Amino acid sequence: MVQLDENRFLTELNKMYERSKTVGSVWITMKTSNNKPRSKKTEYPLEDYKCLVRAVSGKKEKKRDIATLVPAASYLKFQQSMITIMKANMDALKKKEKIKKKDA
Repeated sequence: MVQLDENRFLTELNKMYERSKTVGSVWITMKTSNNKPRSKKTEYPLEDYKCLVRAVSGKKEKKRDIATLVPAASYLKFQQSMITIMKANMDALKKKEKIKKKDA
């Protein structure tokens, strides 16, 4: 997995979405990380935590994994940029058709 800075991650994420427009998927996961060893069970101050954001393209033959660590101070700005990219590239989504149940 390649760890990139925030701006490079957003650029690569946009490229992933472009490549997967016709075939494939992109999965994004987020979790908190403090970059400390797991063996210690001490609580760390909130400002020490970062958000680990991963993106994986679903193409098996050309699978690409990227990641970035976003500090808590710049997380909102990063999230807004990521949402803008996601909305721009998810234009092919269709609403799910509801199945009407007939009363017996």
